[in-house]
Amino acid sequence: MNKKKLLFLIFHGIDSAGSGIHKKIKSQFQALKNIGINSSISYLRTDDNNQYDGRLIDNQLLEEYTTKFGIQKRWHWRFKFNRLLEYIIKENINTVFIRYTHFANPFFVNFLKKLNKLGVYVVMEIPTYPYDAEYKNTKQIVNIAKQVEVFYRRSFNKYVDKIVTFSNAEEIFGVKTIKINNGIDIDSIPLKTSTNYNNEIHLIAVASMELWHGYDRLIEGLKNYYSTEQKIKVYLHFVGDSNNTESLKYKHLVDLYKLGSYILFHGFKHGAELDDLFNVSDIAIGCLGVHRKNITYIKSLKNSEYCARGIPFIYSEIDDLFENKSFILKVPADESPVDINHVINFWQSNTFNPEKIRKLAEENLTWEKQMQKVISQIFLFNEKL
Repeated sequence: MNKKKLLFLIFHGIDSAGSGIHKKIKSQFQALKNIGINSSISYLRTDDNNQYDGRLIDNQLLEEYTTKFGIQKRWHWRFKFNRLLEYIIKENINTVFIRYTHFANPFFVNFLKKLNKLGVYVVMEIPTYPYDAEYKNTKQIVNIAKQVEVFYRRSFNKYVDKIVTFSNAEEIFGVKTIKINNGIDIDSIPLKTSTNYNNEIHLIAVASMELWHGYDRLIEGLKNYYSTEQKIKVYLHFVGDSNNTESLKYKHLVDLYKLGSYILFHGFKHGAELDDLFNVSDIAIGCLGVHRKNITYIKSLKNSEYCARGIPFIYSEIDDLFENKSFILKVPADESPVDINHVINFWQSNTFNPEKIRKLAEENLTWEKQMQKVISQIFLFNEKL
């Protein structure tokens, strides 16, 4: 075990506010340590203007970026790899786990090539796949960077040993995959309390509010539902960014359809405030629009976290762990409005036990279980370690 030294390599920051992505990364890293892997973590530092200005390893500064030769410091992470390579050699790192966020370029590929030459085993996690559809209607400079990425990722099959995916793909960019679920830190997610309202159903959607969350479908469904007088009142609680493009679109629809009494925007919530919102909610809403990214199969972090809270939930993709479970309501993966009467029937015709729902997460979705899948494959096929 002592021979196995792993570097968890990230190409963005890890903030202290505890966003879902950053909590996930920290939990993954801690899980590696918990299962006995000698691990370090490297990520980017941000300055007061939220620009990348350096790279850290285990909270120690490895390299500071400064504006040079007309190149702003916030771009340096894309081509500065020498100090990182020196660290890997010095510390005898034999496995690098890279969280890949769509930035392939000649400098990065050269870095991978050097790792390969050193005999370092390279594992790359791709959080969402496929992802090209995310870049529709983006700015020209983003489109240029995307074309560069598309060109250089073709080299991954030469230098990357395995790709970790939350999809059902057997191979990505010519590289064999390790398929895992999005795990969770069970201990950090409290079990929701049961709710029992008379003639009320409360829905909760927790997200960064992006196009692929598809919550406009839910608003359209509520518009149709409230087009006539209803005895059962259905409320929707949005938790997350309240001012980005998608949220502003949602707010416009709510105003247009006069649904302000039934759809509430809470903004970002964490800790006890978030727990309280879950405790007053009956059903959680997963993604309803991943088909907009041409995705059919995905193991969503959102679904895993809902399961851990013990709340029934709704989604539209295919998520193998949850298919055909009694606490799941599937809606079509298309642009149709969500049928609210169908949601009401789902709630009224089932008895949901939060403890039983959470048990599925406890047995299948800890990050220790998920990262063990990765580590087992790394050391099974890499005889040098």
